[in-house]
Amino acid sequence: MKKILALLLLFGIVGCSQSELERCVDANSRFKELTLDMFYVNDYDEIDLLPKSILDLDIILNNELEEDYKNAYVELGLKNYPATKQNADYLGFCEFDLDNSCDSDKEINKYNEKWSKPNEIDAGINALNSDTDIRFFLSYYVRSESMVNIQKEFPNEPSTFWLDVELLENDYLIKSLDYNIEVNNIPKLIKDFNVDAKKNNQLNATGICNAQGIY
Repeated sequence: MKKILALLLLFGIVGCSQSELERCVDANSRFKELTLDMFYVNDYDEIDLLPKSILDLDIILNNELEEDYKNAYVELGLKNYPATKQNADYLGFCEFDLDNSCDSDKEINKYNEKWSKPNEIDAGINALNSDTDIRFFLSYYVRSESMVNIQKEFPNEPSTFWLDVELLENDYLIKSLDYNIEVNNIPKLIKDFNVDAKKNNQLNATGICNAQGIY
C-alpha cells in the first residue's frame, strides 16, 4: 500500500512540476511590468524606460494650474520687493561671484526695476505649450525634482528666492503631470502596453526555446 501511495505521489509531483519548455521560457522572459509609479521618474535615464507610445503624447496644459503658479511666483517676488542689501543673500545676488566682478548695487537695481512692473514679469513657466511632448515635460520635472531633493538633503542651509521658486515649479509640474495622466487616460495605456508587451515577450521566449530544440 505504501509503495502505491509513493508512486501516486511521484506521478503527482511530475504532473504539477514545470515542463522543460516552461522552465526555458521563464528563464528567457525579459518582461518588466510598467507601473504608474515609473511615470514619476527622478532620473533622466529612466525616462527612456517608458514606452514611446506614451512619451510621444502631447502635453495638455491646464490654464488654472498655470495661473496659480504664475500668481504664486509673482507673490513670492513682490514679498521681496524692493530688494535691499538686507535681503540680497536671499535673492541670490552675486551668489556665484568667484572673481569678485559682480556689482551687488547694480543687481539690486535690476531686480527692483523688473518687479516695479509686474505685468512685464516672466513667470518662468518653461515655455511649455500644447505641442510639447511628455518626454520634454518629464525632463523638466526630473531637473526640478533633483533640485528639491538637494534642498531636503541640506535642511539647515539658508533658503534663497530661486530655491523657493524651484519648490513652486516642482509643485506645478507634479500637478500638471497628474492632470495629464488623467486626461490622457494613461492608466489604460499602461494596462494595454503591459498586455501587449507580456504577449510579445512570451512569444519571443518560446521562439528562443524552440530554436534550442525544446518543444
